[in-house]
Amino acid sequence: EESLKVAHGMVTLDTCEQIGIKLGMGKQEVYQCIEYLNSLSLFLYFHVLPHLVFTNPQYLLDMVTSLVRISFIHYPEELLTKDLVLPPGTQRELIRKGLFSEELFLYLSLEFF
Repeated sequence: EESLKVAHGMVTLDTCEQIGIKLGMGKQEVYQCIEYLNSLSLFLYFHVLPHLVFTNPQYLLDMVTSLVRISFIHYPEELLTKDLVLPPGTQRELIRKGLFSEELFLYLSLEFF
């Protein structure tokens, strides 16, 4: 509940440690808890960003999706190979609906989840 008070579900590792201390946990237990919650995808912890813990994975995924969508709308040539061109109307649909369609994933030969 403490982490929910933090904007956008990002907290520092120090904050996680402080919350753990309030709950009677040791530093090692906090790290184990973070790793466990990360394995369940309830938290996201990346070793390349060792000082941040994402306590709201959906927010992070939404932001990454927005960046990719904006890139596809404004800079598709930076994302696609020279021989791959977006189908007609794809950019217009991204602008209008703001969503990637299953057809686009299939066209790009990407697995749709």
